[in-house]
Amino acid sequence: MKIQSANDQSYEISQAQAAPSDGPDTELMTKPAVFHTAGHGPSNVANGVAYDDKGQGFIKQDALTLPVRYDKANGTWRVFTPENPTKYQPPVSQDNNGTWQVHGNVGLPGGFKGDLMAAQAAVLRITQLQQRIPQLENRLQQVIALQNAQNVRISACFDRLRAQPPSPAEAERQWREATAGASALTQERVTLQQDLNGLRMELQLLQNQM
Repeated sequence: MKIQSANDQSYEISQAQAAPSDGPDTELMTKPAVFHTAGHGPSNVANGVAYDDKGQGFIKQDALTLPVRYDKANGTWRVFTPENPTKYQPPVSQDNNGTWQVHGNVGLPGGFKGDLMAAQAAVLRITQLQQRIPQLENRLQQVIALQNAQNVRISACFDRLRAQPPSPAEAERQWREATAGASALTQERVTLQQDLNGLRMELQLLQNQM
């Protein structure tokens, strides 16, 4: 597939580059069919920003084509996800070689210190963590509820066996039934708490870099 620029030059895009990504919740966009200069913001195709037929701006970084919007308040382009515009939008600018880089010169908190692909990876990881942590928290609450219910059954079994002692074999059967799965629940609770502590720390570190 060819892309036509403002100066009538064209270049080839491979099928692999043009195809959508199969990854979950990816930040990357496929290349638009046509670029033109009738867009918004101070830049045009000549200085690195191209536009599709709907006026959406895009920048090209290596094999990636990323959607951008112009932040007038801070005078910078930002990479963003049109499907979820409330996600963090790294500010970007071109260096002397025409390479797009994430920068922190926006006058407001939120400049990721790193290159564009590193920022994209960080944003994606933050999104994954923000989805995964609540899932683990919900499961931890379920495990705690199961443990509480089992503790009630164990206490009732103990009181029953003490009040009316059955045969040793029957007492052992009832006790095993009441305590079945207790060790597995305890281990799962410990693992969940450890995982949550690690993921929360990772999320905090990533957010501090933004």
